[in-house]
Amino acid sequence: MNDVTTIVVAAGSGSRFGSRKQFLELTPGKWMLDFAVETARRVSGEVIVVVPADAVVETKSRYQGVKVTAGGISRSDSVRRALPLVNFETCRWVLVHDGARPLASEDLFLRVIGCLQDGANAVVPGMQMADTIKRVEEGMVRETLNREEFCRIQTPQGFELSDLLTAYEGDLEGTDDASLFEQLGISVMVVEGEEANIKVTNPSDMSIVRTFLAYYDEFGMDMVDKGSAKYRVGSGFDVHPFANDVSRVLILGGVVLPGYGLLGHSDADVLSHAIADAVLGAAGLSDIGEHFSDRDPRWKDAHSIDMLRSCVDMAKGKGYVLENVDSTIVCETPKLSPFRNSIVKSLEDAVGAEVNLKAKTAENLGAIGRSEGIAAFATVLMRGVVR
Repeated sequence: MNDVTTIVVAAGSGSRFGSRKQFLELTPGKWMLDFAVETARRVSGEVIVVVPADAVVETKSRYQGVKVTAGGISRSDSVRRALPLVNFETCRWVLVHDGARPLASEDLFLRVIGCLQDGANAVVPGMQMADTIKRVEEGMVRETLNREEFCRIQTPQGFELSDLLTAYEGDLEGTDDASLFEQLGISVMVVEGEEANIKVTNPSDMSIVRTFLAYYDEFGMDMVDKGSAKYRVGSGFDVHPFANDVSRVLILGGVVLPGYGLLGHSDADVLSHAIADAVLGAAGLSDIGEHFSDRDPRWKDAHSIDMLRSCVDMAKGKGYVLENVDSTIVCETPKLSPFRNSIVKSLEDAVGAEVNLKAKTAENLGAIGRSEGIAAFATVLMRGVVR
């Protein structure tokens, strides 16, 4: 999502752990920090990683396309150092996540983002307390507290950008970002967290994390399947005639091809339209015409590949993640085999998932068979969290 920036804070010295845990291997060749960064990259338009000063160069070389900066003497100071790197032109919401929480799922990130999109200023994941809670002084129990009033707070924590900048412009400190909002009197919403989303603090926590990872591996679950997942299928279809206007450019899947262009309000990219409709259908978001009406001048000659990206973002906002796309173009001309790889790459970059593309002819039957236009079909599989 281009309007979301995630800051992964991993600048700790590991004094309680005994070493810099964020750089320890959870699996062969894979740092603990890698898990958090990979998940953040799947849901964010921009990722900023904060590490100790002497680890900046190595971290930059490890994460291409990710901004890296040196941390400060406290967690709050580390976030302050990351904020100037945010792209203020595109960012609307900021997530802050602990690099020592490697098992936070993509679904959890999307739950937090969804609440921000629905109007919340600050959102944190939390888990209800199962144990009895007592207030203790000098080794003696003084009071038994109502555990229903308490919650274990996790990350990623999400914030509206301008509010986060306000919270960090002074010298406020806190053990998490939401505590600064509390000090300013800004309401903080709590969404359901995840039991597996533990923060690695002591060496014994590593065995717990590895146990979870072994469980996921045994049952064929990846890092985005830790929540209660459900799958949805969407189908899409679109057809456009060739235009008589020689100035029209033929575009399929965001790629310019030789030949006559198609007639339409936008760039008439029939393949992107079909996939967008399939994405919207799987997410229960109606169809492309409702969101990008051909009566709306804003979409005149618009790039359909950008519309497709927006549809994927809308689906993510509802908690659905694209798994794969299967698509078919039906046309007599042009011959698509020389351009297939370019089209697939363009589409995969746009949707963030695997795309399969097939090309068929209509065997000279009907309008398509008479080379009067091009049709496209698409089926998508999406995975979402059960709410």
